Amino acid sequence: EEKSSRKDYWLHPGIVVKIMNKKVGGGKYYKAKASVEEVVERYVAKLRTLDSGVKIQIDQEDLETVIPRVGSSVRILNGRCRGARAELTSIDVEKFNVSVRVTEGPRRGVVLEGVEYEDISKLLE
Repeated sequence: EEKSSRKDYWLHPGIVVKIMNKKVGGGKYYKAKASVEEVVERYVAKLRTLDSGVKIQIDQEDLETVIPRVGSSVRILNGRCRGARAELTSIDVEKFNVSVRVTEGPRRGVVLEGVEYEDISKLLE
């Protein structure tokens, strides 16, 4: 199941991402956080910045996931339980991974350990 649910695209509406392209807006939005409002053809996101509400369209290559604090809601973006909402239960800074508990759907209650940072992102609350 892990391999079949692993894709090279990971964007989902409603997640929070960080803009990592220094050229977007002349560098004005570098490292700015934004919410994904819409996904276009799997690899492009229509975003709204969290601080100023500016709308931007950008490729997923120029984005990074956002890891919230323990207890926060996240979306599983890749691998096992892809697409499910979960609660972040722990962060292992040395291994760059997290543990999550699925909070909705048929796999509710399932705990996933060793999930890489890029496989989850904070949900816009």
